[in-house]
This record gives sequence, structure tokens and C-alpha cells, in this order.
Amino acid sequence: MPDFTEQISRIEAAIAAMEASRPTMGDAVVDATIAALQAQLSAVRDLQRPGETKPLDLEQPRSYTPKYLADKILTTRSSIEGENKIVTVMFADVANSTATFEKLDPEVVHEIMDKCFRLLIDEVHSCFHFPYHS
Repeated sequence: MPDFTEQISRIEAAIAAMEASRPTMGDAVVDATIAALQAQLSAVRDLQRPGETKPLDLEQPRSYTPKYLADKILTTRSSIEGENKIVTVMFADVANSTATFEKLDPEVVHEIMDKCFRLLIDEVHSCFHFPYHS
């Protein structure tokens, strides 16, 4: 049986570490990360109680491409295939993430980073006018 008390302590420590990193990482990233950690904390606490819990499905495909853009690309695929495009690539370094994430389960790290990526992608797509936006 997993040690839920240890997992709870680690998640609570990660929440405290994220709060401490707010000046460096910014409110949006910290709030999203803490929301994911609180969801994980709630899930672990639920595991302490008997009953059914829904596991995180890591096999489910995910996309960071907005639906409107994916739909437009798929419906105009034949007319845009082979075209050269100018693209923007964004790299992001999550400062001190190794020290924080090594204390967490991989599923928790995945959930945290997924929420962070979604925040970043949503912000990028809201700031730029893409030619496929309808």
C-alpha cells in the first residue's frame, strides 16, 4: 500500500515551493501549477478513503493546437501541403523544476506541465492573429 502521508507531505512542500517561486515564475504559472498540485493533493486524499477514483489517462493523445486551427488545417490540408511557412518557436525553462519535480510522481509532473503548457499556448494564440483564425 502506498504511503499516502508521504505523498501528501511532498505535494504540500511542492505547493509551498511554488508559492516561494512566485516572484520568479509569475502569478499565472504559479497559480496553474498550484491548481494542479491541489488537484493531485485532493486525489491522494481521496485514495486514503475507500471508493473509486479516476486515474490520469497518460495514453490519451493531447494537442496544444487550438481546435479552430486544427480544424482549419485539416479541412485545407490539400491546399497547404508542401507550402513553406514562417513559424515561431518558443522555448521555456522552468527554473528549479528538477529539484521540485524529483519529489513528485511522474503523473503529477505531467499534469503540472500540461497545465503550464496550456496557459502558455493559450496566451500565445490570444496575442497573435493567425491566418487560420476564423
